Amino acid sequence: MDQTDHHVFGSYDEAVEASAVVDRLTQAGFSAGDITVLLKDNPESRDFAARKGTKVPDGVADGPKADMPLDGSYGLANPVSGPERGALEMALCGMGVPLNWPHGVLQGRALVSVECADEAGASSAERILQATEAEDIGRSQGKQPKASFETEGQSAVRVVK
Repeated sequence: MDQTDHHVFGSYDEAVEASAVVDRLTQAGFSAGDITVLLKDNPESRDFAARKGTKVPDGVADGPKADMPLDGSYGLANPVSGPERGALEMALCGMGVPLNWPHGVLQGRALVSVECADEAGASSAERILQATEAEDIGRSQGKQPKASFETEGQSAVRVVK
């Protein structure tokens, strides 16, 4: 059996929709700890995870990027050091979402990702995201590119409704 992690992800217009999807996924037997929700603001993502028991997106919980905007500082935080990358890249990679995926988080959408141990779990999660009218549903398997832009071993497919 395939031991590679599978991720299924999709976006919703609002956090309240993401909350309902998390409830539906956990009712279907998925662990809240295998579900990650990324919202436009880092504190909002952390609060969501605390309320729902989901995983906090990578880079959003703590560390140097946790309190800056997701898309970076544009040099405003420290003009001497110049622009810095925000946690968006790190969060997407941790959620199994390719960096070029049309997630819409910076425009205020809620991105939901479910980590699954196998193909059967990924198919089940995908059906739930489809039934809850997620947009831009996708699946990935294996290692996603990190901040170093590593690409070996990654794969992702767009799910067509």
